This record gives sequence, structure tokens and C-alpha cells, in this order.
Amino acid sequence: MDARGTRRKGLRRGAVTLAAVALALPAAALGQSAPDTANDHANGAQAIDNANHPLMIDRPGDSDWYAIAGFPNPDGRPTYTIIRGDVTCADGTPLRVTLLNPELRPMRWWLLQPSRAISFSAPDHDGRYYIAIDADGSPTCSGLDYALRVTAVLAQQTGTDTRSLICNGERGSLRAAQHKLSADRAGARRYHGAARARYERYVRADKRTVASRQRAVSRDCRGVR
Repeated sequence: MDARGTRRKGLRRGAVTLAAVALALPAAALGQSAPDTANDHANGAQAIDNANHPLMIDRPGDSDWYAIAGFPNPDGRPTYTIIRGDVTCADGTPLRVTLLNPELRPMRWWLLQPSRAISFSAPDHDGRYYIAIDADGSPTCSGLDYALRVTAVLAQQTGTDTRSLICNGERGSLRAAQHKLSADRAGARRYHGAARARYERYVRADKRTVASRQRAVSRDCRGVR
């Protein structure tokens, strides 16, 4: 194969790779449209204020970015809810909600039809994460309305302090720590570069947490079924 053929083959492979990434990223993250407001991109991501004013994808190619913080403590961990309104586009474009990690890689995403909602908890590691909302990358759809709410899940206080309750709490904490270690090990295998290094740090911290929880169970569950 001559040099021109090799270049053409390489360009085709590169195009396939970029297309796969584009499916999961809002248009503004790829620089496909000029921002018309500050929060059209990650650098201008806004905090969520729970205001009652309507939110909207107000032009074709628009995306709204919000910054959220990771929350390691399960007590009080925020839950985010996005509720799509009733406005539609002629082609039935869904409202896309994407959760991105600190390296701006999509972690999860959802496609919402009119009047549908999605809720999810804040990531359980420290760091600056992002929620990006757009019209599924459509170059023509605009006007999709939505609401964004955040609530904190508070621990229930029973007023009872018995050995069995303490033991059950420690056992639950151990299971949660073990689950977190397993999930972070999977992340360390899945990601590369800076994200992998970050997850490897999580794994080391998780191992220390598991060991601490195991000691607590041994201490507080002695003689408890």
C-alpha cells in the first residue's frame, strides 16, 4: 500500500473512533457550537440552586452544564433529579442527561421523553463532576424544557443505641466498603491515563477502609448474631 493509501486508512480509523466518542458527549464538549451563555461548557458550569425558574435548551446545539461535588459520606449524600417538561421537537428528539467525571469522560447518561424523570446520587468520591443536559446532540431541536432539583438523603435517627444496632451498622458499613472497593477496582481496569491513576488511589484508600471496618466488626459484633 502506498503512503496515500496508508493515510486514508488511518483517517478512516480515526473518524470511527471520534464518532464513537461523540455519541456520549454533548456538542459543547466537542466544540461543535459557540456558547451563548456561561454554562454552555465545562469551564462555565454552574452550581445547582433549586430555583423555580424554568430551564430550557434554548437554541439548536445548546447544552447546559452544572458542576457538582463528589460526596464520600453516605449520610447526607445529595440526590439529583432532572424532570423533562412537555415541549417536543418534530423529530421526537429526547432530552439527554450526561454525568461526567473530573476528566470530562461520560460515566452514565439517560435519554428522557416528555414528562419523564431520572434521579441519581452524587458520585461517592471527592472531586468536581459535571451534569450536562442537551437535546441529544441534535443540530435542529431547541426549546426542550426541564427542571433540575437536588435533595440530601439524611440518616434516620432512632434514638436507640444497642449492641445489635451498632453491630448491624458496622456490618453494613463493611459491606458498603467492600462494594466500593470492587467498583473502584473495576474503574481502575476500565480507564486509562489520569483517570486510571485516580481510581488506583481510590483502591488504596478503599483497602484501608475495608481493613478498618473489619476491625470494627470484630470489636462491636463479638457475641452478636
